[in-house]
Amino acid sequence: MYAFSRALLPAVLFASVLVAQSPVQTLPRTGEMYGNLDLNDPYRTTIHGLFAQPFDFNGVEKTIHVYISAENRQSEPFVLLLVDTDVDVPRFLASSGWQSIADEQGLIVAVAQPPGVDWSGQNDFAYLEAVYEQTHNRSHYNAQKGNNYLAAYGRAATVGQMWAFENPQNFSSFATMGDLRPIPAEFLAKTAAAPTNLPSVTVGEIPMPVWFFVSKMDANAKAVLDAWNKRNDVTDERLSSDLATGVYLARMNVNDSLINEQNFLAQTRYTVTNDPERASPQITRAVWKFLSAVIRPVGFANNALRPSRSVEEWGATIRHLKVGDVRRYWVEYVPEQRFFTNGDKAPLVVYMHGNNNTAESMLQRSDFLKVAKERGFIAILLTGALYNSGTLFPNPKWNLTEADNEFDDYAYVRAAVEDVVSRLPVDTTRIYAMGQSYGSMAMLAMSLRMNDIFAAGAGTGAFLPERMMNLYQSNKVLRGNKMPIQVLLGERDGVVGDRRGGVWENESMRAQMPYWLERDGLPGDVDRALTGKYKSGRFNVYEFANSQGVPLVQYVTVDERIHTIVAMDLYFQYDTFVSKWSRGPDGTLFYMGKAVQ
Repeated sequence: MYAFSRALLPAVLFASVLVAQSPVQTLPRTGEMYGNLDLNDPYRTTIHGLFAQPFDFNGVEKTIHVYISAENRQSEPFVLLLVDTDVDVPRFLASSGWQSIADEQGLIVAVAQPPGVDWSGQNDFAYLEAVYEQTHNRSHYNAQKGNNYLAAYGRAATVGQMWAFENPQNFSSFATMGDLRPIPAEFLAKTAAAPTNLPSVTVGEIPMPVWFFVSKMDANAKAVLDAWNKRNDVTDERLSSDLATGVYLARMNVNDSLINEQNFLAQTRYTVTNDPERASPQITRAVWKFLSAVIRPVGFANNALRPSRSVEEWGATIRHLKVGDVRRYWVEYVPEQRFFTNGDKAPLVVYMHGNNNTAESMLQRSDFLKVAKERGFIAILLTGALYNSGTLFPNPKWNLTEADNEFDDYAYVRAAVEDVVSRLPVDTTRIYAMGQSYGSMAMLAMSLRMNDIFAAGAGTGAFLPERMMNLYQSNKVLRGNKMPIQVLLGERDGVVGDRRGGVWENESMRAQMPYWLERDGLPGDVDRALTGKYKSGRFNVYEFANSQGVPLVQYVTVDERIHTIVAMDLYFQYDTFVSKWSRGPDGTLFYMGKAVQ
């Protein structure tokens, strides 16, 4: 399908094929990868180059090719390319420009070919889902779902369109290069009307940036254009650019949440060209610029489009610090002085990510720095230790059990706070711990041992798992200080612990809340200790107050919400709970300025 001959390729491009083509390697054993970590740059992926990744599909061995840049670190973007059977994958990656872009920007680029002789449309969906799962199983690299992109070439263009139309939550944006075969109108209609994991939203209401290249705007292309324009809620005005024949922008006058940008980001583009399948570096670079302008982190439901921003574009910086033998880092944000809430000093919030995430990925998915800016607190987002496992790629988690063959996260958190306090105008009476999922577990663990530093802790998505319950009895727990705790679970947050998620009967809550209640001088029975319940929007707050009426412990459930973190959670937690606490130099706890008895 792709004619990669000297006659059809520019001379400079052909030369790059001869020089830049990467040999296909075999993936190493997973258990060997941790030992290859560079402790001065531990979050860099330990393997790079082009690899064959075999997997079983319905009893038949299939192979995906995966190119991992030498600059790839945890949380970098992932691109899935669909190409035809007759494509020489190493040559295509080099000649198309994808390999160069990957090397420049640290990408992971996977290439899948059809399971049979040719792509066959909807019949290939099961195979594509298997490809997606294989590339996200974290056996040898960390492809996160918030910054995934799809590009389909040649006869894969049609199946790429159909798959993206049915599964928009899988990718931030996508492009197809090739004329389209007929897509049944009933497929488009049925898919658009299908339910999602939020009952009030259908699949057809999830926007998605798309750019497709065709040789003519025939009936097939027109049907696809109309379907995406409807889904992306675009204006009637057709614009154009150097490479795009038509560009339709999303309507700006939508009635949407102030913190939800996704309806402004989805646009539809198409290009009519004599050779729509041509995969030149110029076109690839333009397509990647378009695709990578957005991300799709886990939103309230169905994942939500957001602008892609670098750490620098967020107004933040990356700080490094040697802790033991390991060079650790964090993302650091200091709001402008005019946003400070206490004269020349600001509170500090230490935020801890979820499983296999990083500081950067949590920065993107949570919009945390918007909250920090508007509420005037200094924020640091940390990245935890790496799994040392024989079955998993060494991707980030938190070493809460102090495994001696993994990084020391307790020392890291304390060292990071001490470093920030030594350099920045921190109000040391108002330092808080927050986190999501595994980071919520880390928040609880750090609150046990570091309540000399933290005035309060708040987490979303998890209590400690059963295998870590012994942390409550550890002789390293710092006892004596009261420690306010709030844990928030979504109604469908059944990922960690009790699979029922955010309900009053949640067993993880009932097993662990008694510790915090008794520690803070309250009855250890949750039913007897409950002093009030109120509802604020989707948030259902169970409050455990002392005799002063001070809510030392809160358990919060969120209607309809899945296992995620969104800005509204952070605003709610900071405004209604976290920001109300402070701790004096002697450990005395204050609630809204008054000492807690």
